[in-house]
Amino acid sequence: MLHEHRVLTTHQIARLAYTSLRSAQRRLRTLHQHAVLDSFRPLTATGSAPEHYTLGPTGAALLAAHAGLDTSALGWRPTHTGHIAYSPSLGHDLGVNDLLTHLAAHAHTTPNTGLPLWLSERSAARCWGDLIRPDAYAHYRDGDPVLPFFLEYDTGSQPLARVEAKLVGYAAFTSATNTRPALLIHTRTQSRDQALRYRLADPARDLKLNVATSSADFTTTAPWGPWWTPLQPGAPPRCPRRSRRSMDGTKPGFRPGPDRRRHHPHRPRAPTSSYASEGRIVSSLLTKAVGGIGCVVLALPVLAALTIAAAFGGASANNTASAVPSRQAINDIPPRMLALYQSAALACTGLSWTVLAAIGKIETDHARHPTMVSTAGAVGPMQFLPSTFQTYAHPVPPGGKNPPTPWDPADAVYAAARMLCANGARGGKNLQVAVFAYNHSHSYVSEVLTTARRYGAVTSLPTTAAAKAVAFTRAQLGTPYIWGGNGPSDGGFDCSGLTQAAYRAAGIPLPRVVQAQYNADPRLPKGTQLIPGDLLFYGTSPRHITHVALYTGGGEAIDAPHPGAVVRQGPARTHTPAFQGATRPATRGGGGPR
Repeated sequence: MLHEHRVLTTHQIARLAYTSLRSAQRRLRTLHQHAVLDSFRPLTATGSAPEHYTLGPTGAALLAAHAGLDTSALGWRPTHTGHIAYSPSLGHDLGVNDLLTHLAAHAHTTPNTGLPLWLSERSAARCWGDLIRPDAYAHYRDGDPVLPFFLEYDTGSQPLARVEAKLVGYAAFTSATNTRPALLIHTRTQSRDQALRYRLADPARDLKLNVATSSADFTTTAPWGPWWTPLQPGAPPRCPRRSRRSMDGTKPGFRPGPDRRRHHPHRPRAPTSSYASEGRIVSSLLTKAVGGIGCVVLALPVLAALTIAAAFGGASANNTASAVPSRQAINDIPPRMLALYQSAALACTGLSWTVLAAIGKIETDHARHPTMVSTAGAVGPMQFLPSTFQTYAHPVPPGGKNPPTPWDPADAVYAAARMLCANGARGGKNLQVAVFAYNHSHSYVSEVLTTARRYGAVTSLPTTAAAKAVAFTRAQLGTPYIWGGNGPSDGGFDCSGLTQAAYRAAGIPLPRVVQAQYNADPRLPKGTQLIPGDLLFYGTSPRHITHVALYTGGGEAIDAPHPGAVVRQGPARTHTPAFQGATRPATRGGGGPR
């Protein structure tokens, strides 16, 4: 829990795992005494802050041992707590955790409610970082309906334009997965809420997104109450105030929203509607959201191969600069320009050359445009305004002009890479924002990302069976580890139970125990490139296999790690001494050992 969410207060942990604050405090003190947990109290101007808990050295060592890692590979350092305590994002992280632990705590008082799934920002980024980087992804249950939603916890520090640019990524996600989970944006003030609604109403409508906002104070107001107002055109009229009740039956007080917003003379009103029909957070958005999308593309039937590969990241716009060009890229991009895109991308860690190539294609067809001059005064292969180019022209790239010029292909492509990097593309964290900064158009961002995916070859395209197996395991993220578990009917999975169930869903039987799974298929030769769906085995020797994970691409794998944990996605750990090899069950199709 703390490894996933980094820092939780006493009250937040009590909401998640205990029936009372006092019992939580007793247990946490014991764990702290044994260094399973570490803690700190932030300085406050008045009063005292609650204890803030993080993973301690003993806890990190236990988790690492179960995972077959050392603590550094787990991401834990002796300075772990200090970094969190003095992190500028501490308040933001606690705000996200506070909202979601309140939602989870609803299960204590109301049966069949709560959060059956909650992925942190870090886990969500591992799943969809090439498209979106939400602050959290969760499923909220209220009886039978389940609302899958992304959360953006807005502190007001980002410009409205940057928040707006994020919608492009969510639109790309809905397009790639054919799902429409809700996007909930929480703000701290009513004025910020109003400003966001004015700014986002039109793009949310144009991109066909299910977006709701709120500025309610969830320290005093239940977040499952009627406090979320959707940005949905043509929604039914608001219920009269006296008929709206919160989920616990009490009448709400002041509800931030468009009913008290002053009309701006130069901007259209954001659509006004109630998100509180029958007092349920899952009201209007739930009818359009798709439950169970897990980590990506999970509620879908079998997709076309390219769509599946894109969902795995094999054809994403955010692959490394060394991604192999597709046949379309080879046929469309002049060799010199292709080499420039690939070399320039290396200057920005995490930026794919395919993004530069897509921009070059859209701007001037890879420098084939007869004049390479726009009506706005942009010039050269990458269409820079001369003043903007000068900001990113240095240092002079290999083969560039001295002084640099936006007309020179090398100078222009390297400048484009630097501009994207400066605006958020480093590490692939804010790729949509970076492209939006290059050209302030949502359709432009979408076109760039689509073209980039076409330029990246699906070098290791998984079979349909492998795709189904990966999709199945991603759907189980967050499911508890249960030794001997074969699925939800047993309360969860163990490692081999998860992989057996994944390939059963793909029509390929596997033995039940991990050693038998290792023996069921030939080992891949050492050095073979792994593809999504491969099984990765760990142990002390080939005759003593103790763990299995399913490879998902990009150096990551999904496994059910150990008691007390949940199904997770993380590094594949193929370079550790415990790794004993990989197999590829998908190549044999149906039949095989049982």
